[in-house]
Formats: sequence, C-alpha cells, structure tokens
Amino acid sequence: MLRQKNFALDMLPVIAAAGVFAVAVNLAVVAIAGGYDFTFGPLHLVAHDAFKPEQILVGTLVLALFLKSIGRRTPGRAEEACAEASTGSRLWQKLDRLPGIAFVIPALAVLLYLPTVSINFAHPDWTQAHIGASIRDLHAFVRLFTDPRPDGSYRPLGALSLWLDYSAFGRSAWGYHLINIGLHAANIFLAMAVYRLLGFGKFVCRLSALLFAVAPVNVEPVVWPAARYDLLACTFALGAMICSVRYLRRPAPSWGLALAAFALTSMGILSKETAYAVPLLVVVLALTAALRRDMPRPRSATAPLLVAVWLPALIGLAVRFAIYNGLGGYAYLEGHSPVFGASLKTLASFIQRVLLVLPGAINTASQVPALGRAALVGFAAVALLVYLFHPAAVTRKSWLVLALGLASALPVASLVGWIGPSMLHTRYLYFPAVWILLFVGACIGTCKHRLAVGALFVAVSLAGTISNLQVYENALQAAERVRSVVSVDAAQHSPVDAVCFDGLPEASHGILFFGDHVVEGVRSSFEGTPVSVTRLCPASTPANRRTVIYRWDPKLATVARGECCR
Repeated sequence: MLRQKNFALDMLPVIAAAGVFAVAVNLAVVAIAGGYDFTFGPLHLVAHDAFKPEQILVGTLVLALFLKSIGRRTPGRAEEACAEASTGSRLWQKLDRLPGIAFVIPALAVLLYLPTVSINFAHPDWTQAHIGASIRDLHAFVRLFTDPRPDGSYRPLGALSLWLDYSAFGRSAWGYHLINIGLHAANIFLAMAVYRLLGFGKFVCRLSALLFAVAPVNVEPVVWPAARYDLLACTFALGAMICSVRYLRRPAPSWGLALAAFALTSMGILSKETAYAVPLLVVVLALTAALRRDMPRPRSATAPLLVAVWLPALIGLAVRFAIYNGLGGYAYLEGHSPVFGASLKTLASFIQRVLLVLPGAINTASQVPALGRAALVGFAAVALLVYLFHPAAVTRKSWLVLALGLASALPVASLVGWIGPSMLHTRYLYFPAVWILLFVGACIGTCKHRLAVGALFVAVSLAGTISNLQVYENALQAAERVRSVVSVDAAQHSPVDAVCFDGLPEASHGILFFGDHVVEGVRSSFEGTPVSVTRLCPASTPANRRTVIYRWDPKLATVARGECCR
C-alpha cells in the first residue's frame, strides 16, 4: 500500500509536466498560426485567438507547481536560503553592491512609459480634466464627499488628485501622464519594500518588482490618465501594508503604526474601491503570523491593527449606503449594478482573470504583431522552464503570496470577469499584480538557473508590454486614417450637412474612446463649416448629397463611403 502511494505521488509531477507541455505547445501553435480548427471524427479542436489558451497555460502552470510540491517526498532548498544565495554571477554581485540600485527598476519603468505622453484621445474622460475644473470653491470640495456621482463611485481623493493636475497643467494631457508614470514608479519602490518586509531575498524582491514594472497587464492603468484612481489606491494600499507588516513584526503593539495603517487605508478607500482589499490581506497575514518564524506574536496583540484597517472599510461602506442607498456602482440609477453581480461563471472567471496577471497578457483582439507572437511563444517556453527547473516544493510563503493575490482582487470579483482578449479593464488587476508577480518571482527564485529564467520572464513581459502599447499607437493611426479619408472624400464632393458612421466601434480593440476620437478628428476637418458628425447613424438613414455615411472596416481599420445605414 505504501509503495502504491509513493508511486502515485511520484507520478504527479510527471502528469503535471505533460499537462504543462501540452498547453504550452497549444499556446505556441495559436500564437504562430493565429488559430486553428481541426475535426477528427467526434473530436473538435478549435482556438480562435491566444486569450483562452494563455489562461489555460497559466492555470495549468500554477496547478502543476502545486502538484509538484505535494508530490515531492523530500523538500529541496528552502526559499529563504536560496533567495539570498548567490546566483553564480559575479556581474550580478557587483551590480547588487551599487549604491541606489533599488531606484534603477522604477527609473526603467519611467523610461518605458515616458513616450506614452503622446497617446491621447479626444474625450473628456481620457483625462477627466473637467472634474478638476469643477472644483472651484469650498462648496464644490465638500460635494465630492457628500454628493452621489453619475457613475455610482465614491472616490473623492482620486478626484482631488485630478484637481491638483488641473491646477498645475490645465487641460494639457502630458502633465496627467507624467503623474501617472510617477505613481507607477512609486508603487514599484513600495512593492519592493513590502517584499523585503515579508522576508523574501533581494533577488526575488527585485525580480518581482521588475516584472511588476514591465507587466503587460499594467499598460491600461498607466497609459490612461483617468485611471489615476487605481494607481493612487495602490500607493496608499501598499503604504498600509508596509505599516501592517512592520506592526506584525514587533513583539508589542505599536499605536503609531496602527494609526498610520488607519490613515493610509482610509486614503486608499477614498481613492478607489481597490483598497477595500487591505483589511482582507491583513487578516490573512495575521492568521498566518503565528505559523511564520519572522512574525512571532500572540494573536491578541493584532487587535489594534485589525481595528485600524477594518474601521475605514466599515465607515466607507456606511457612507456609500448613506449616499447611494446601497453600494452604488455602475448603472446604480437603474437599481442594479454589474459590479456586484455574482454567479458560478463569475467565480471561474475571477480565478482565470486574476492569474492572467502573469507575463504574456497581450491584446489579442487586434492582429498580434511579430513582437507579440514572440512574447506568447516565449511565455510558453518560460512556463516549461519554470516547471522543469524548479527543484523544490513551492514553499508555504509562496502559497501565502498567491492567496494574497486572489484576496486583493475580491473587491472587484465580478468586474475582473469583464477582461477579455482586448485587455480592456485590466486596471482592476493593477493591485493584484503586486502579489501574483511576487509569487512568480518566488517560484523563479528556487529554480536552478533562476537568473536565466528570470531574464527570459522579464524579456517576455517587456515584449508583451511593447505590443500592447503598439495597439494604442495603431488606434491613433487608424483614427487619423479615417479623418484623412473623410476629409479627402468631402473635398471631392458637394458640401454636406451631416456625416455619420455605420459600425464605428466605441472602443476599437479595447482602446477606450476610440470612436469619439474619430468623430472629433472628422469634426475638426470641417472647421468653419456647420457639419454634424455623429458616431452612430439613426435607424435607416439614407445616404444622399447632404448626409454621407461611412462604413467601418475592422480588418483594414478604416472607413468607406456607404449607401445607407442599417
């Protein structure tokens, strides 16, 4: 019986390896061929794009690491020891001793995103400068905290940050971009501080921070100026986590740290709902503190900290109920909100989308460029390397971090299900990425060739980010093509009174405000002429000399004159 049990345990890693290999090959084939559709008798194999194959690979890899960890009878090197061990590279050791090395990673993120200051769309919600412009007196300031907003949100501190932007930059979008990039750099630095406090070694901390800095999933919140709320909430949430971990490390309660955690949690909740995850994360850490050598303290001593982080959350919920007669959220005026919907599909989608944080989260709704395909193939290769060269069981601390990642996404558990092949709404995964990528870094930290695997992981992430940024650039170029087509066409025909579009998307390939940007560009081409330009045609609008209709061609990303609009 014992031999049979040991044989079964020994077979788990083999079965897991076969699973990882199969789904890695599947993703590589889809990335190269663009999809496939094969039928072998009753068996039908089909894949239209790389989005779901990538999710399957991520889930399989995590499951395989778990099976490998329980399948090993003798644990390998402890993570705490190997995290501090030499990588075998003298160059790495020399770089590690350079002063200010901790600031290099945030600086690299700034260099990566600095060119994005030119990515701007002609819609008020791109920068939300109108919110900053509306705060003109004390009464307007107070209304941010007391009055409901049309979108059902309660983010007064985030709105105040936009007011500061407007006061400094007016409606110049480049200033809003710079603040977002600066907040991303600050969050990278804070994430490294949290990683160190949790007891991870320098290599794991810096690799995880570098992965967070260049993660493809973070493109939307950094590039979109009005996603400031996500960045700001993450900043305060990480500050609260630093105070909380430091509190748990002390043998006696620290009222100063508890008050700081209270203040930072409050500011995070006033920035965006993301920070409601902080109390959940602190509970997870407090429950596991007694099991960890670096946090020995009686559980009763954590009560002041728990009160400090839960009180802002409870007050925030009470305020939302008072203002919205409920939790609010999108479409709250209709009496329901998709933010708080739940189903079994929501649960499965939640786990899949949170793990999507791993490298390779590329916008596959558009035609994936060669760099993007290389990133997907590279991710499949890296997944195999991580599994094959992982010598030891995944440690308890690593699984704790994975639990923190899932818990950090609970405040938007149903919203993360909206994320699809276009990578739209990935801003909701910005804070969970802090933890999921630490799990990745911790796993890589126990590999035999962790420096090579880590470098490959970073290269794949960087390629994916560049690919996602290219989608934004392509959207702007497509908008300019449409404006040019309409302008040239209008110059060759009689003057028109109205221009409308048939099938022009509001968010092409997940890029918000694309349709409105096209409309504004076309409208500007008729400057000085009273021409009405609309994104959608009224039903059964006939094309004539006075009303011109243009049909959107998604494959060519341009428009052509049409006969009528359906």
